[in-house]
Amino acid sequence: MVRRIITSTNQQGKSYIMEDSTVSNVQIPLANIDSNLKFHNLWVTNEMPVKINLQREEDPTKDVYVSTSPQKNGSMFRIVDYPPEHKLIDTVRNFSKEELEKFEKQVGVKLDYEANHPFMHSTKSIDFGIVLSGEIYLILDEEEVFLKAGDVVIQRGTNHSWANRSDNICQMAYVLLDAELISNKH
Repeated sequence: MVRRIITSTNQQGKSYIMEDSTVSNVQIPLANIDSNLKFHNLWVTNEMPVKINLQREEDPTKDVYVSTSPQKNGSMFRIVDYPPEHKLIDTVRNFSKEELEKFEKQVGVKLDYEANHPFMHSTKSIDFGIVLSGEIYLILDEEEVFLKAGDVVIQRGTNHSWANRSDNICQMAYVLLDAELISNKH
């Protein structure tokens, strides 16, 4: 469970805690295979700059599907629980085309079927990822890097995947900002 505290400003102009609760929008995209893969959706926005209603604001994640990519001109704040990969990697590698398409729809990304890892994908965003607990590998097309609690990744729209090769859950926090990808090929 992830606790979320939301602040606001009262009629007298004083800050206060508007909400202190457990995150209710939790997506479990592979529930039938491993229910430990969880997306805790904390907050989303759909415009920049963000308009903040200091008196009261509805939870923008309430009763909505939150894609892996932020909305156009938007942002997303999410915590992901990554279970040990060995529990699901072979199952996913053996998915039929229909099962892969269903998974892609559930998480909101297009997988790169030709890549060296079944979860390789890219998003049109800049992602700030922080390892909160556990350990994980960031896999790129040409290399990979081992990460542990406290490590930070700035993911800039590149093809990537995450691989938890340990025996414990790895928890990461992400802030994703919509981005425009500009080619640097000459």
